[in-house]
This record gives sequence, C-alpha cells and structure tokens, in this order.
Amino acid sequence: MFNGCKDWVYKNQEKIKLFLIIGAGIGAFNCLTRPDYNLILYLYIYFIWDSCSDQKEMQSSEKLNSWFFLIFSIIVDLFWTMFWSGKWSHIKDFERTIHVIVIITSWVAIGLKGFIVFAIGLIEWSTIKSSLPQKLQEKLTGNNYKPQDDV
Repeated sequence: MFNGCKDWVYKNQEKIKLFLIIGAGIGAFNCLTRPDYNLILYLYIYFIWDSCSDQKEMQSSEKLNSWFFLIFSIIVDLFWTMFWSGKWSHIKDFERTIHVIVIITSWVAIGLKGFIVFAIGLIEWSTIKSSLPQKLQEKLTGNNYKPQDDV
C-alpha cells in the first residue's frame, strides 16, 4: 500500500500545485473571520513548486524549508482551531454561521495541509533526511548497529 501511494505521488507531482491553489482558496475564505497566514503560505509554496524549477539547488532547499514550516503551521492551525471552536460555539448572533463555516474549512485545510506534507515528504525524502542531524540520520537508516565486543 505504501509503495502504491508513493508511486501515485511521483506520477502526480503536478497535481500538488492544484492542492496548493485549493489551500490558498480556503485560506482566502478563512480570512473573512480570522487572521490567516495560509493564503500567503500556499502561494509561496506554489511559487517554489512551479516557478523555481530552473534553479534545482535553490528549489530543493526552499522545498525543504517550506516542508518544515508546513509541519509547524499544522501545529499552529490545530491550536487555533481547537481554541476558537470552543470560544465561537457560544456566539448566538448572525456571525455564528460564518464562524462555524470557517471552523469547518479550517479542519479541511488542516487535512489538506497534512496531505501536502505527506506528498512533499515522499518526493523529497532524501533531501529531508540529509538535512537532519547525523545521529538521527543513523537511526532512520538503521546504520547504528555496532557489534558487541565480549572481553
């Protein structure tokens, strides 16, 4: 199953740009009631994914930085959504509907962002792994086996 997923992501790398545009649309909608940075984040990653293909070294490092930032932004979005969904649930006026819609689209955006992180992680795994500290790289590859010397 994992190999099938990996093959699908490699074959459909161009569709990641579509998911980034969808995320930008959700981020633009969510700006109605929340200060949302996701619109800018998605547009920047779309630019990196699409326009910087002639400079492979810069594109690879920018994709790597964007991947780590996406992971961090998922955490921020989770905290924001959990906090404000509780606060906004007590609103009784006309704003309740838009707040509920924004909370729902925020959860959709978190799922979409998780998928994008997974897809970019599959595509750029060798670059991601090489950027990690050496000890962690050894643990991930399993090269940390050392024979025991009995005295």
